[in-house]
Amino acid sequence: MKANACKHKAMSYGRMQEDEKRLKEEVKKLLRQAEKVDAEEDARYGRDRAGDELPAELARRATRLKKIQEPKRASEERAREQAGEA
Repeated sequence: MKANACKHKAMSYGRMQEDEKRLKEEVKKLLRQAEKVDAEEDARYGRDRAGDELPAELARRATRLKKIQEPKRASEERAREQAGEA
């Protein structure tokens, strides 16, 4: 009977321990980096903001555009309905 084991995937107990230790250290390092970035963003944008919010000027215009588009769409729909009746 042939075995289907790959020697590159098989690990000894010692190698498992080494990889586990290495991976734990990498996770700790990545978490420290994430905490550092988070603290920098909190200092820059404030704790209650993510930093990807729209600038007030752009947000105001986007809101205004939406308020214009909604009635425009309704008006166009009414015009289509009236054209279909005629």
